[in-house]
Amino acid sequence: MLLLSLLACFTDSEAPDPSTLDSERAALRAIEVDRLELAARDALDRGALDEAAQAVAAGSHVDEARFAPLRAELDAALPAAPPMLRARATSALYDAAVNPETRAKLRQATEDALVLARYADADELAITRREQSGVDRTMGHAALDALRAEYVVPLDEGVLLAAAAHRLTLITSLQIAPDPEATDFDSAFDALVDLGIEHGLDEEIAVAELTEAAFAAADTWSSPIWPAQIAAWERHHDGVASGVVGVVLDHAEGGVVVDRLVEGGSAWKAGVHKGDRILEIRHEGGTLDLRAPGADGPERAAAALRGPDGIAVPVLVSREGHEKTFALERGTIQERTVSGWRRDGTDWDAFVAPGVAFVHIASFKPHTLDELAAVLPDAPAEALVIDLRGNGGGDLSVTARIIDAFVASGPMLHLEGRLTGDAETDAALLAKRAEGTEASPGDPWEGVPLAVLVDGDSASAAEVLAGALQQSANAKVVGAPTTGKGVSQVLRVDQEHGIALQFTNLLWALPDGRRIHRTDDAAVWGIQPDVRIELTPTERFAVGVLQAQREALAVHADGSPMAYSGPELDPELPALSADPQVRAALDALGR
Repeated sequence: MLLLSLLACFTDSEAPDPSTLDSERAALRAIEVDRLELAARDALDRGALDEAAQAVAAGSHVDEARFAPLRAELDAALPAAPPMLRARATSALYDAAVNPETRAKLRQATEDALVLARYADADELAITRREQSGVDRTMGHAALDALRAEYVVPLDEGVLLAAAAHRLTLITSLQIAPDPEATDFDSAFDALVDLGIEHGLDEEIAVAELTEAAFAAADTWSSPIWPAQIAAWERHHDGVASGVVGVVLDHAEGGVVVDRLVEGGSAWKAGVHKGDRILEIRHEGGTLDLRAPGADGPERAAAALRGPDGIAVPVLVSREGHEKTFALERGTIQERTVSGWRRDGTDWDAFVAPGVAFVHIASFKPHTLDELAAVLPDAPAEALVIDLRGNGGGDLSVTARIIDAFVASGPMLHLEGRLTGDAETDAALLAKRAEGTEASPGDPWEGVPLAVLVDGDSASAAEVLAGALQQSANAKVVGAPTTGKGVSQVLRVDQEHGIALQFTNLLWALPDGRRIHRTDDAAVWGIQPDVRIELTPTERFAVGVLQAQREALAVHADGSPMAYSGPELDPELPALSADPQVRAALDALGR
């Protein structure tokens, strides 16, 4: 009933009285800083430094002086914290930092803590060893050769070697520096590997760690992918999960229950219901009895359900006192990247207001175009809101095709990269980079008034889309300044050496030639909104609750009701009757 009553508020449009929404925001903000201060104090007292960092970072954004004592206490506690806890805390502080020197220090501190965490915990170390299994020197040299030859700008080899030596210092607790007598990069790298072996590291670990450190010195998005990691890496970039049946499990009332179903999975298609209690799973290793599962029941059940695609796993469930067996076939499920304004049964209602369509694009994957076509109305709407908040990017070629749907002509973006100095080779490189960057006319959505929602988590390809539509389709960009990730990475499998590579090989610029990439010393970056309306952390959570309620499935595949179990706002906090940024987008469109 709560979900239905909330949705009823938005039947015709996201249009509460503006003064009401302003009052709701003021009431929410009035108590937010007090709560953040109490949360930071409580987290520090409990030693939860990651939680304290989040609260301090959020509170400092509103009232820096008030949170300065808590920040000093946090900084004093961090050096003695366990590495993973320290990494989570410094990462939260880095995300909120503005001062260039502070950002650089926090970034290095986070990277160091993550390395130390891998060696401080037996489980983490076991994962690291599995991922680095089989790595040898030829793989490391091949990866570093490609990085040095093709990175978007020439790299300082001394910086790469210093980063590798620093990584070795962290792991061995010895002060190690590159060999000053080495005559070239390869021999200096090999000397560091030999030092690592001399101090107790296996060769595969020494090569992997030092290569990864050199890549990280280039930027945070560049990394080698070792043989044991390639399959998972490819699935991640394709936006798919393999060998699964499409259920998320939880522990409730002493049993393992279905907490969420993934549309398109075999469990959804077979008629499994949210809330079904799993009693048995018959898998390759035998029968897993979950009638008295213990605390780790959901993890053991999930492991039993995973396996090779195409194999059916019999699962016995209990529902309302009756038992039923489902044969759930493992398969590949695509990650959903596009949603409309709200659910309409198992479909989407795309209209946020009369004549105004709304789509939220969470990321750009190969299947995003098909999803977008399925959600958008068949005929162009009078106006369209494109929500890119939280979108961290993805496939740039998919992004370009989306831009082309709204832009009739001219450049959509510019790609800039390293040249070789050979005229013929460089001409071919420039021609390839220009492919697909010019808009072509003829799409029915050209000329439709647009508003684009962005926030501080909108990055990379999402910034390409927002910036291109702002400059070339007269779109009104609404929200907060974006991340400022104006670089693109090549994703390549090196069949000869059995590795894959991911490193920055291109910078991109907006149609007018402006670069938006943020560096630690940048004063301006990202896409600047036409209508700037920033949300506090609590407002963002409240907006996320509204979105979760709108997008939640209310029925199963067989049409039976499905209860809402998503996030809820603390009942002591004032609720928001609408999303302030969506409301501002509608205002910008004159709606």
